[in-house]
Amino acid sequence: MVIFVADVIKILEKQLNESNKRNEQLQQQVAYLTELIREMNREMFGKSKEDIQVDGQQSLFEDTAPQVPVQDEATTEVSSYKRKSKGTKADKLANFPVEIVERELTDSERECNNCGTHMIDMGSVEARSELILIPATIE
Repeated sequence: MVIFVADVIKILEKQLNESNKRNEQLQQQVAYLTELIREMNREMFGKSKEDIQVDGQQSLFEDTAPQVPVQDEATTEVSSYKRKSKGTKADKLANFPVEIVERELTDSERECNNCGTHMIDMGSVEARSELILIPATIE
């Protein structure tokens, strides 16, 4: 079987044309899918409503909202109301009885670890406050 160079060239040209057609089809498909993704992103993340009105441009939809007559601003009265103030934790706990527990330091605890001098009482600091829940009992 003898294959001539002209036959090989024809076979190669045929394969080249087929691959070029396939390449063009794939490029068209990529362009279509890219545009489809861009449009889907625009729908998902874009503006949901456009309020731009251009003079001279006709609207596609009729304005079906009923026309409300305009009232004078001088005759319109707005009723006001009082908002209930929000309470704080301190306001809620103010009605409960308070028991102050003071802890006195012993003489050995009043000595300074660094210099060994005797420390004096400089006042008290509130460390914490807590509610003690006493469950109901039946007698």
